[in-house]
Amino acid sequence: MTTPAQDGPRVLPQTVFLNGGSVPGLGRVLAGNHADPDAPARAGRGSGIDAELQLGEPVVAWSGWLGEQPASGDGLWAASPETWGPAGMAAFPLVVEHLTERSRVAPILRPHARHLLCDPQRCLALLNGDGPRFRLLLDPVAMLTPEMLPQAEDHLVRSVEALGGRAETVGVLLSGAVEVDDPRLSGPELRLLPHGHQDSALDTGLVERIVGSANAPVWRLVAGG
Repeated sequence: MTTPAQDGPRVLPQTVFLNGGSVPGLGRVLAGNHADPDAPARAGRGSGIDAELQLGEPVVAWSGWLGEQPASGDGLWAASPETWGPAGMAAFPLVVEHLTERSRVAPILRPHARHLLCDPQRCLALLNGDGPRFRLLLDPVAMLTPEMLPQAEDHLVRSVEALGGRAETVGVLLSGAVEVDDPRLSGPELRLLPHGHQDSALDTGLVERIVGSANAPVWRLVAGG
């Protein structure tokens, strides 16, 4: 598969920090795992973020995961059949409903290879289904796994071709990733990095060309992976 030819990404004037607070043009970033019914955010024991939300202000959040993830606080998640399987599919509508209740508008979710929105096929199935409505902040790099790195170009192109032109995609992220072997996990995993980071395993120009072909605004991830 060839990389789409184009003149470069349409990067917005501002870069994006996704580790909390309000992002102009997107919404308010909510941390945590909203797929966990026992988490403070889901159990009504939050830190007061609800009070900060303006009515109609979208929330931006991970789609979440099931089960224990001991390295999630460091931006690392292990493969989880529970998350990918029927239990994950059943949990996803509850995540969307929970986040919609907090702002009264469809939430903006970030896919990740180890989360409920794990790949383009899962994203398309849920976008085309009859469940509660949500939107995407697409990060093609976040949907890579270590095994995909040798064919990263093909996987990135497929993600952008499948989701970059969807009406529900509010933006596409430029980011990087590095392979990390953490003793808390059973094998190497990818940690997201700011776009252009010197440790990224991905060619910056390649990512820019692929992401720039999306029919959506392009944002440059600076922090919050």
